[in-house]
Amino acid sequence: MQIKRAGGLQRGKTDSIDAVRIAEYAFRFKDKTRLWQPPRQVIQQLAALSAVRQRLLIARQQLQQPLEEQQEFVSPSLQKQLTKTCQASLKAINLDIDKIEKQSQRRPA
Repeated sequence: MQIKRAGGLQRGKTDSIDAVRIAEYAFRFKDKTRLWQPPRQVIQQLAALSAVRQRLLIARQQLQQPLEEQQEFVSPSLQKQLTKTCQASLKAINLDIDKIEKQSQRRPA
């Protein structure tokens, strides 16, 4: 975006013209350049754990919410059967969420 704004209004957009504009911009502002550094390992781990946790929360909601919503519309025996069927999956998801939360609270060595 900075390159685009620095160039002003320009016509003609091709990859070769863009490459020249980027090179000119880099040459002009070389004193302000910073080398890219990848995020620290701990930040990458926290991001990965957070992404997995979000997916697990969505999966838990997808299993749990219909059970709660259909409670008034189905017979109690069917509701009990459906709840029992999903119980092991929900328990496993909850355990996985707890593990992830503990891992993300641990201090790196």
